[in-house]
Amino acid sequence: MIRRIAHWRLAFGLAGGLLATCLVCQGRVYWRWGAVSDSQRALEACGGQKAYEADIRINAGRGHVTVFGFDRPLSAVVQALTRVFPTARFAPGGNATASATVTADGRVLRLLAFQLGVPAQTVVVDLEQSEADARDSRARPAVNLLADLPTYPGSEPVFFAEDEQARMSLAVARVAADPAAVAGFYRAALVAQGWSPALPAAGRGDARLGLNVYARHEETCCVAVEPALASDLTRITVLLKRQGIE
Repeated sequence: MIRRIAHWRLAFGLAGGLLATCLVCQGRVYWRWGAVSDSQRALEACGGQKAYEADIRINAGRGHVTVFGFDRPLSAVVQALTRVFPTARFAPGGNATASATVTADGRVLRLLAFQLGVPAQTVVVDLEQSEADARDSRARPAVNLLADLPTYPGSEPVFFAEDEQARMSLAVARVAADPAAVAGFYRAALVAQGWSPALPAAGRGDARLGLNVYARHEETCCVAVEPALASDLTRITVLLKRQGIE
């Protein structure tokens, strides 16, 4: 099942999961647990198949993420995880998701489970950090951490995540500016850096609102510009896939 998914698709899925959790928690995203080998063995004992793992960075904190696939519905997976992680209290989320945090031996873990389109298939993201890294991940970045890409003037960084193995980075910022002006700024700035619009609507002049995709050599840059939830600010989401997988 999940093992056959290409690395870059898993990385995009992970980045999307991190972003979704970020929005639900309003930027206070971090993960908890104990020993890496113990949690992975527990997930495998529940019937999970390891699909992907990598060292990642969340804001200023580092951690290790492992993705497991289950041929079982979300409710059955949550019941099994509750048995092997007795202190976990899974909270339901939107779009058929559930999450829980556990602490042990100076380390922290967050389990994020979400059901795929097929009811009998569930993915669990196991993200582990030290307590110090978890604290660093709670704090919003002080500066834009995608320094090689343009930054909208006056924008405030909100969230950053990076998968070092897949060479994938995700940055979220917000700004008090018109969304159309922000989208147009990124189109002009990226084209000036040698990026080419990869969607027809983005190549006819002003970039459209929503998602715009740009390509340069073997790199891909996705820019989403939209009104922020519950505020009058504009949210800017940039997803960068660099060349190659280490």
